[in-house]
Amino acid sequence: MFDPVTSRWLALGFDDTLGGVNLGVSATDNALGAWNVTTLSINAGGIADYPTLSISGNSVVIGTNNFSSGGGYQGTSLVLLPKADVFGAGGPVVTGAQTFNTPYPGTFEDRGFAIQGVNTQSTSGPVNVVAASAYAFDAMTYRVTGAGTPGVAQTSQVYLSNTGGSVYDGNSAARQPTTNGSARVVHALDDRVSASAWEVDGRIYFVHAITPTGTDNTAIRIVVLDAATQAVLSETDINDPSG
Repeated sequence: MFDPVTSRWLALGFDDTLGGVNLGVSATDNALGAWNVTTLSINAGGIADYPTLSISGNSVVIGTNNFSSGGGYQGTSLVLLPKADVFGAGGPVVTGAQTFNTPYPGTFEDRGFAIQGVNTQSTSGPVNVVAASAYAFDAMTYRVTGAGTPGVAQTSQVYLSNTGGSVYDGNSAARQPTTNGSARVVHALDDRVSASAWEVDGRIYFVHAITPTGTDNTAIRIVVLDAATQAVLSETDINDPSG
């Protein structure tokens, strides 16, 4: 990921224990040059799976789905790192990490899974988050305010079905056009937000795979939110219901 504010490249991947991540920052704007790398422990003794990466306001944001070493789901982590610590001299430094852990089952708090911080080129303001719900076939959004301060906090989650969006069914296999009399079927994974989300000109854009209610075919849903009100401005499904 390239940060145009600092003109540096940022990369994220599993560490060798699988319970943390390696965070790398390029020394210059040349991604083929030298890099500085550090390790951030997130779920020691377990697996910090499906790490996501974003740059928002004054923070670098990492999300993980956490599993035990035996594969049991344990919840999620959302980690905020001061951008100055990541891109500054001697960085990346992770000692200033602020982490929100949502254990499963815990109190059944829903902060989603495959958490995506929303990328923005702004250097201030809250961190917006989008995710698929952990308990319902719905997408959600919320914010982290006060990043980098003792008062850092998550706001209440907002389900998009309550702000102009729509729910959906659990994902079916994704059918492709019939070839030589046989339908080609691909695995559609689930409804997680599996690509970067972005805020541009006061609007948040993200995509995920869903199955429209009452159908058996998977669609790609493009969602546009009002960043200030969290209202759904539009939902567009790309699919072929005819199969």
